[in-house]
Amino acid sequence: MNSVLRRCVRPFIGTEEAGTSEVERILVCRLNRRLGNVLFLTPLLNALEAKFPRAKVDVLLGDASLAPLLGNRPNVGEVFGLDKWNYRKMGQLVGLLRRLRRAHYDLTIDPSVNSFSGRVACALVHAKARAGFEFPGQWLPLDHPVPLSKEHLHSARVPLAIVAGLGTYPNAAFEARLDLRLSAEELRAGARALESQLSAQNAWRSGERIVGFFTGARDAKAIPESWWTGWIAAMQERAPDVRLVQLVPPGAAANFPGIPSIMCADYRLLGAMLANLSLFVSADTGPMHLASAARVPTVGLFNVTNPASYGPIGADDEAIVVTAMEPGAVAERALQRLKRTGVTAGSASSEAVPLRP
Repeated sequence: MNSVLRRCVRPFIGTEEAGTSEVERILVCRLNRRLGNVLFLTPLLNALEAKFPRAKVDVLLGDASLAPLLGNRPNVGEVFGLDKWNYRKMGQLVGLLRRLRRAHYDLTIDPSVNSFSGRVACALVHAKARAGFEFPGQWLPLDHPVPLSKEHLHSARVPLAIVAGLGTYPNAAFEARLDLRLSAEELRAGARALESQLSAQNAWRSGERIVGFFTGARDAKAIPESWWTGWIAAMQERAPDVRLVQLVPPGAAANFPGIPSIMCADYRLLGAMLANLSLFVSADTGPMHLASAARVPTVGLFNVTNPASYGPIGADDEAIVVTAMEPGAVAERALQRLKRTGVTAGSASSEAVPLRP
């Protein structure tokens, strides 16, 4: 199968290799439908901005609703998204493909190690050069193949090797962390929304410390509700002056009726609300990555996944493997993190977040 695909796509390879100084249009193909995996693209986008400051970067995602996660970026042009497969939408898919092929990119990038859909997208788009990881059975010829590093890296930082493989690593500084790039106005809007929702529940006092938490996670990554009950009790006993707030998905019921809750369907506004908390505690799931990208100090709780690959990586973040830890011990770690950061609710809204040139 791979050999057949290799022969089919070879004629589409451009004969002119793009010099990195001439790159003006880039397409990143990441056909994924998970919030966290889209946020994992942000360190790559930061690096591309530093290396190609004049280039516009388009992004192809697996879900159009996730496009706002990459907003507020001067170097990002259009973010395309595919809806879930439906034969009635074949015309939309064909139209998108035609639009991408007319763009004539200087460079396409598949940031995944082994994504069939990402390689197909790169193969169908006209580009002077293609970049991505090489691995056994590679069927898409690449102009800039990058070998997999033997060093274990966080999944969000793995694609940075592709930028390095395009020549000299960026001279300009960039952040190799998740980056939602909330503007000052977005942070103020998040502070207002947070105050409004908590005030409606008689749970708002200006200047207090608010610790948000999220108990939802998929499959084996989920932590039992009984464990969370013990954690809440330990937090309330050790720090009665700290306000606990549970994040609830839109339309869902709160797991802990006695704890005030917040919810928001808008990803950027939700991120801005989380940014105005003092601390956020969550299992390994999308909201954990969103909080870290919004720069609230984040504590990620892990049981089956590897925190070295998927943990929060902000300067004030921490990953804790809770498999053999009592809820009280985790509560103590969270409160130590809260004490070190010294963040109070709403402080993010008073700090302007500078946009990079």
